[in-house]
Amino acid sequence: VTTQAKEIFLNMASSGSRPDITFYSGEYESTLDSTIVSFPSAHTMSSVIETLPFIDQDVSGISYDYVDTNYVYLNSPSITYAPDGSVTDVEEPNSDLYFANLFKQNRHQLQNYVTPYGIGLSLGPDGFRWQYEVTDYRDLFKGWVEIRAGNQQELIDLEFEFIEGTPPREVLEMETIWLGNYGHAAIADDIVMPAVDRTMRADASSFGLRTRTTGHWFGGVLNCAEFCPKNFNIQIDGVEQFEWLNWKECADNPVISQGGTWIYDRAGWCPGTFADTYDHDITPYVTPGGTHSIDFGMQPYVTNGGEGNYWTTLQFFQYGDYNHQLDVEVVDIVSPNTWEFHNRYNPICKDPEIEIRNVGSETVTTMDITYWVTEGQSITYEWTGELAFSEKERVLLPVADQGFWAYNGETKFHVEVSNPNGQADEYADNDIMSSEFEYPDLHSEPFYIWFKSNNFPNENSYAVYDEMGNTVFERTSFSPNTQYKDTLYLPDGCYSIRLNDLGHDGLSFFANNDGTGYFRLRYVSGSVIEYFDGDFGSFINYQFQMDTEVGLSENLDEELIQIHPNPSNGQFTLSIDMYEGSVLDLEILDSKGKQVYSEEGSMMIDRLRKNIDLSDLSDGIYFARILIDGRQVVRKLIKN
Repeated sequence: VTTQAKEIFLNMASSGSRPDITFYSGEYESTLDSTIVSFPSAHTMSSVIETLPFIDQDVSGISYDYVDTNYVYLNSPSITYAPDGSVTDVEEPNSDLYFANLFKQNRHQLQNYVTPYGIGLSLGPDGFRWQYEVTDYRDLFKGWVEIRAGNQQELIDLEFEFIEGTPPREVLEMETIWLGNYGHAAIADDIVMPAVDRTMRADASSFGLRTRTTGHWFGGVLNCAEFCPKNFNIQIDGVEQFEWLNWKECADNPVISQGGTWIYDRAGWCPGTFADTYDHDITPYVTPGGTHSIDFGMQPYVTNGGEGNYWTTLQFFQYGDYNHQLDVEVVDIVSPNTWEFHNRYNPICKDPEIEIRNVGSETVTTMDITYWVTEGQSITYEWTGELAFSEKERVLLPVADQGFWAYNGETKFHVEVSNPNGQADEYADNDIMSSEFEYPDLHSEPFYIWFKSNNFPNENSYAVYDEMGNTVFERTSFSPNTQYKDTLYLPDGCYSIRLNDLGHDGLSFFANNDGTGYFRLRYVSGSVIEYFDGDFGSFINYQFQMDTEVGLSENLDEELIQIHPNPSNGQFTLSIDMYEGSVLDLEILDSKGKQVYSEEGSMMIDRLRKNIDLSDLSDGIYFARILIDGRQVVRKLIKN
């Protein structure tokens, strides 16, 4: 054979003949003539291991789970050698070559949640619960999936509740178009997140885009991106159809007094709560089976020395037919509720507040809302308004009689929606919701508001409201660093006290020069009712009940103490029976707690009739405080 083996395969051609091959075996002598050639050391292989941090409660600190390993060589030239050891070729590495883990392209963001500032913060022995609906993502929870959640600083329990039932509509297809960190200028100039074409499914009935954007880092004049509001938009086929201001108020956060700047409003997020999610119905702007351009953008970038970055997701949903035409649901019970997420609005003794939503295809303008306490009498409220599909509304449910809150051992509130547009609700499983609740404080003696202003008293005001929403007392003007004590003599009933702070920084906050103030409640007798945390953000809401009978001795019968006529034009008569030899103090207060009439004396007879002349006073509500041997009765007077 004269042809070398490495050339035999060249210039091969097909043939119709079959070769006749014979193999022979013989005896041969062979010799090997070898030359040793020394080559430089080969490239050293290294392994790059990808890990995910997680918390193992049996191990101190952060543990890591190994999820992937890549074997790589150093970024150095690749050299080819001849048999004699000489270099025949040198290939420089391509610095622009990038290898991506394609598996990560299937990531989908369920929510963007930032944990609260934890320095000095206590969430109690049971922690704090946040809740978010993920029904549209239900197809992601089938088969084998990985779930990633950042929890590098605290223990977080993540639970998914699977509820058997029928969703408002089926998700035929869901796609994450964009997910990542992007700069303002790059977004505005379409350098990143440019317009993309998507073909609408012909079998889909509706289409939607879901966006969630949070700004981070800050600098320059405007402190972008974390602390500057910016407008974002969505264009369909080059035409802007949606625009929104990506800005979130943080001072009403239910997790107060965090160990950081939790009160500052931010670009789409707050420490200790979920980022804002925006759902955009693009059905009117697209055609099933057609191809349309989708472009996520924001307002033009103006150089300010810093732009930060925006963690952004854009998700595309294609839905099937609506499963119901008429279907309304209870989304949430804001109050009464023991859920700590609603602690700013609980406990209550007046009108409950719920959130309702229309999940049927037909716009709803009326519905019945029935509510009751376990084993108590129910009330039905006829709601009117206008809710298109998926729209929500918070509703206050009127309670005219405090007897509604009477209970027989179980403090549970129930609410049911029915009869949307005067017709039967087509899906009953989402009509009813219940909540555990606690009763508010019950007071039987007078107490006072003890308020100390800080360096910026013009930010504050407080008021007392009765169960009908009438203002019983208010104070709107203060001097800096001054104490105020306002005594409240209130008749029986349900009341609320609200303290507002227009600066949204409470009375005491570490990161400004407002100084320190406080807001407290104390009984006139001296004992403490409540010391409110000064780092409360925008407001404090406190509801309570007054029941003076609780603090009266059994031998003091309130029915024997009467004031008549009531209402009156100013002439009242105080009648007291069966209290011979008692010490009597009488005081009349206006709605702001200011004394307008007083009298002291002893009852030397067993029946007293005393005329009270308020004819010189303006019309309004007054309170008669009657003390007999140190025991109190309060009567509400109306002059008209």
